[in-house]
Amino acid sequence: MPETNQQDDILKRLQQLEEENRRLRETVTKAPLEKIEAVEGEYKGHPTLTFKGPFRHFTLGLTKIKAINECWSQVEAFIRKHSKGGVSDVTGDDDLRI
Repeated sequence: MPETNQQDDILKRLQQLEEENRRLRETVTKAPLEKIEAVEGEYKGHPTLTFKGPFRHFTLGLTKIKAINECWSQVEAFIRKHSKGGVSDVTGDDDLRI
């Protein structure tokens, strides 16, 4: 029964992914944001920033970084609205280290 084995493999992989997600969520909530690092790089000749920290690393290109910069006040408002600490989480440029 290849179908049963395939289903078992899929369920096993799903459980592994759920466990990984749980670990990642715990790490992010416990780790301070000061440990985030932005590293400049390149992808196919285009400049990028890779964000590394207590989360899965991700990379943004110049176009997306510019888009974020254009609406930064909305980003800060979003952070204030959804942060557990409230307004005190975002008080100035030095508080957000990306």
